[in-house]
Amino acid sequence: MITAASMLVGCNMMQSQHFVTALLEKPSPATRVILERAAGNLLNSQTIKLADSAFTESATIIVEAIQVQNSQGQLLNGREIRTAITLSLLSNDKKCYLRHDQSGQIEYLGQIKCKAI
Repeated sequence: MITAASMLVGCNMMQSQHFVTALLEKPSPATRVILERAAGNLLNSQTIKLADSAFTESATIIVEAIQVQNSQGQLLNGREIRTAITLSLLSNDKKCYLRHDQSGQIEYLGQIKCKAI
């Protein structure tokens, strides 16, 4: 009973946090590496490659899926039916987070500074 009650309190605390969209304060190659790793974690994939300007002008980015190729490396013909994946940079209590918008999963970005917009 105590474990269940403490889990409910933890869930309520997470839901009560007020996240706002944010932009990077001081983008650098180091912050990009941290963001790429966090994005890979959220997407259950390897580290993904982000543009140098990611999260500097917009709090949300669209992640493009890798196009499927055959064994010879040629792109397979056909229509892409997967929905777009978006990631958003968020701020809460002067801390930065990266959110997978479709799943709602959030990754804390401890060494990154961002400003709420």
